[in-house]
Amino acid sequence: MNWLNYKKSVLASREIIVFPFFQESLSSVQGIGIDIGCADGDLTAFLSENLGVEIIGVDHNSDDVERARKATKGKTHFVDGDVSKNAISGTGILFDFAFSNCCFTHLTDEESMHLFADLHSTLKVGGQFVFLVPSWLWAKDMYSKIEYVGNGITAVPRYGGKQFFRMPAWYKDALEECGYELENYNDILIPKDDNLDKRYQDKIGFPLFTFFIAKKKKLSENVPSSVSKAFDVALENRKFEIELFWRRSLFYWGFIATALIGYGTAKSLNSEHSVLFSLFGLVCSFIWAAGNRGSKYWQEYWERKVSFLQYKITGNIFFDRNPSKAKSVTQFTPRRISVSKLIIALSDFTVILWLVINGKELSTYFFPIPIAWNPWIYLTFSILTLVYIITIIRRCDSED
Repeated sequence: MNWLNYKKSVLASREIIVFPFFQESLSSVQGIGIDIGCADGDLTAFLSENLGVEIIGVDHNSDDVERARKATKGKTHFVDGDVSKNAISGTGILFDFAFSNCCFTHLTDEESMHLFADLHSTLKVGGQFVFLVPSWLWAKDMYSKIEYVGNGITAVPRYGGKQFFRMPAWYKDALEECGYELENYNDILIPKDDNLDKRYQDKIGFPLFTFFIAKKKKLSENVPSSVSKAFDVALENRKFEIELFWRRSLFYWGFIATALIGYGTAKSLNSEHSVLFSLFGLVCSFIWAAGNRGSKYWQEYWERKVSFLQYKITGNIFFDRNPSKAKSVTQFTPRRISVSKLIIALSDFTVILWLVINGKELSTYFFPIPIAWNPWIYLTFSILTLVYIITIIRRCDSED
């Protein structure tokens, strides 16, 4: 069951509980607000109209964003972007208030913390931040595939997808760490209402949501030494991992080059040892490809630490709101391509190449290929290589 179908079963609870809660909690706001995880924008449009304010809706699901634009006929602005990756600051707007309905259950702890920090950088001092999350007690009783984690549980709702249901204490600590002053938080209990779905009727008085109302406080100009030290450590480790990435590549290339030279020499001498060299080259290439992914993981691990801590030290300097764009497209036009992803793509292609060489070597012993087939084999491999190059161009874009 997808969200659009599941939404039909919770329309009553949204109209009876969710919409009135946000309308009351945000009744005094003015200026421009942001709806984080707006989905198809019904709450965004409702509050914009009833509160008489301008609201920007942002969501990573492009289909939902398009439906929201069509439904509001351009009266409300919606942005397609990942809120865990600078989509909020990417709008370039300083917001007066922010709200979110059940968005954080779709994000990991780290992604939620990054979102809080990113919002803090774009919210005016004193700006209100209101959000709802499903109660972890409700999720524990109603959803499937329950797994207990340190700060709550993970579970799978009826419309699918693993989600995170955290205890209120985690949100309280996370908000305070990211520079918010928590004004109020509490459970919202299921009211007695005949219009609610039967599964709600059977649990009247049971916690359904937990709400949080916070406001942005100005960060102290005197950054604690522990935070500054953590930022420096993360920055140095990121730099170190990038250096190691290239060192390891040179190290593995030495073995691969040796295998290639050995294979070429053995072939020129018609030696059966060429198979051994081709197998050695395959193993070296596979380890290189796996090692590249390991290096990339730790590089991004420390980049996430830097990205989060930067808000307290330097501000959001690692996100480029206005990346340079070339006026014309030529072979020398700069592109926003990840160099490390290109190296991973190269290592994968090397693995494929050695697999082809090994296949050709073994076929001479077990399944001899007619010489007449060779042009077609080379043509097929050339076409597949071209497809691979196009895939690299399309999928190796760099991220902030």
